[in-house]
Amino acid sequence: MSPSSRALGAAASMARLHLYRLDAVADAGRPRCRAQTNTGHELQTDLPRAAGGEDAFAQPVEMLLAALVGCKAATAHFVARHLWPRPHNRIVRIEFSDVQAARDERGALHLPIHEEAPVSAALLYVQGVVHVRPSSMSISDEDVLALGAIVERRCPVAASLAQGGVKLEFQWRLDRTELTAADTYRGQDRAAELEAANKPKA
Repeated sequence: MSPSSRALGAAASMARLHLYRLDAVADAGRPRCRAQTNTGHELQTDLPRAAGGEDAFAQPVEMLLAALVGCKAATAHFVARHLWPRPHNRIVRIEFSDVQAARDERGALHLPIHEEAPVSAALLYVQGVVHVRPSSMSISDEDVLALGAIVERRCPVAASLAQGGVKLEFQWRLDRTELTAADTYRGQDRAAELEAANKPKA
């Protein structure tokens, strides 16, 4: 066995796999799709009327973008807890603005259908601005930039898109909106909840 094969085998044996499962159906001769996750949630997608759908739900690519920013937000909370110094390691609010993605439609719509499309159907890029409001004004612009850099690598959806060649261009900015007393208490309460949840049971 080659050294590279042994290394791959060792890495596989150390993997901690998190599995996701769902079932889905698209029926009634329409492109609308209904998915049911094994965690008990239903997701539906559709297409605009001009594309043969009924525009009843978000388009699949819109769902992908929502998954991306949702994954970034969840990852950002995790990273902040472990990156920023206590007790300032909580995020009160994350806002994503001007999120845009683009693809070359020829990749999906080129005809005749049996011919290879001249370009990939994949997204070319996703861009946007991320405004982070921490629970403490002691967090700096540099702290938020460091947070964003780690999130881009640690977010499973972002990492999957990047590995597929999609260019992710997100600007991470510190939200300098003055914190209210409610924001401060919210951060403290959330910190207490997390500490209690992670406290070893006697």
